[in-house]
Amino acid sequence: SARGLRNQLVKETARKKRRLERAARANAAAERAERRKGASGEGTGDGADEGGADAELLDTDWAAMWAEKLWSLVEGEVMSSRGGGSKHTEGSGSDEVAQRGLLRFYGHAYNANVEMEHLTGEVARAFAADKFATRCDEMACALICAHKRSDWRASTGRVPEVRVASLGGGPGNDACGFLAFNALHNIAERVAATVFDFSEAWEPLCKAIGGEAVMPRVAAELGFGAALDFARVDLRAAVDAEENQALVKDLALFDFFLFSYVCREAQACSHELLPEMLKRAKTGACFVFLDQFTGDIAEVVSLVERVQGSGCCAFEIIKLGGSREYGFNGVALRKLVPSPANDAPAGAGAAASGGPAGAIEGSPDDRNVRRKCA
Repeated sequence: SARGLRNQLVKETARKKRRLERAARANAAAERAERRKGASGEGTGDGADEGGADAELLDTDWAAMWAEKLWSLVEGEVMSSRGGGSKHTEGSGSDEVAQRGLLRFYGHAYNANVEMEHLTGEVARAFAADKFATRCDEMACALICAHKRSDWRASTGRVPEVRVASLGGGPGNDACGFLAFNALHNIAERVAATVFDFSEAWEPLCKAIGGEAVMPRVAAELGFGAALDFARVDLRAAVDAEENQALVKDLALFDFFLFSYVCREAQACSHELLPEMLKRAKTGACFVFLDQFTGDIAEVVSLVERVQGSGCCAFEIIKLGGSREYGFNGVALRKLVPSPANDAPAGAGAAASGGPAGAIEGSPDDRNVRRKCA
């Protein structure tokens, strides 16, 4: 178990290194574009000009750049937020305590036995400093991968709003990954995201990002409206548990559900909330799952197949990751067949009468599960 955790931390370090390399390539391209723009009075200014070496850059390079940029915009407020611990001070003794607590938290997450006491305010901030940009980048890349590997297609033009639920979303890194994806694919005029997590230690960090001191600057940089909120959820608790009501009452309104490294941690496939989410989500809703091992993703796919076997709905299933460009384990789902009793009422959410607002829209046969694992 200790060796397995060490191996995972080594892999995470390698991912972080690759992310920084990709971000450096994109930043260099953006600087070249700015110089060209200044010299000629033309050009996009975003580094995405066609032709030359910049044309060789991938969407994932730009995703890494956005992850770095978003973390730089929110870092100050996140790291000074309060909740369950004292203010973060770089190089202090409390940093050492937080790092020890963070390693313990990683161990419990790896072994799927995280409890409330394992996550203090100091540990939450240490996690954000360690993982925010990497997890932001991975979620953006997972959405890019799903978009490229499936029958999903961007709709013509922007839609007014998409609603995003980030499950086990910690300090908001996955929600910000969706913001990075939207910055690249321009699917919505506004993204309204809610982070759902079992620990309230994350709430001050999410509130800091969603607050007036940060979010207007983030939205201005992105070029579209954005909101971030926090609510409690426990994937191990019953559907009707009090802590799950904020999610359950709005299940049919969300367009996207993001699960990053949480299904293994919470053993979500063994409890009742996740399958109920799959059943109650509206037609066209999209789910994105990332996790530590291929076996964790196989459990998700097995659960989806059981839900489909009940006859209530079907899903397009898209394998994510498994390549150098997409160095993670994941799967994406698009709900194809409605559950009549629970489909969203007309006018609810951004795309109540169709697919998820903006991004992921296509015309597969809704009577069949579509797999695309290229």
